Amino acid sequence: MVIIEVSVLEHKENSHLKDLRIKYGYTQEQVAKAIGVTKATISKYEKGQRHINSEYIEKLAELYSVEPIYILTGKTSEDWRKEMDENVAASEREEEQYWRAILFPGSTGKLV
Repeated sequence: MVIIEVSVLEHKENSHLKDLRIKYGYTQEQVAKAIGVTKATISKYEKGQRHINSEYIEKLAELYSVEPIYILTGKTSEDWRKEMDENVAASEREEEQYWRAILFPGSTGKLV
């Protein structure tokens, strides 16, 4: 079982949950029955009006054949890895520009 710290995530609209439900052809009632909650709870999950506890994250992930992180965020673990790699690369470029400006003041920052 995957343990995810749900409390750090903000309430946000979870349109990806509605998209998954529609993709699989389920009604809110069917999803609710499949995971053991009410239709109102599913509606609140989809609107971001209620946090999803870990038990239901797992059940929804199984129902839709996706990773639990996708249920929480609408992103796959691969999406997160790519985003992190892009952020690291951007930070490295910024740091390089910073040090070039300090070490070579008045220059274009480009090494010849």
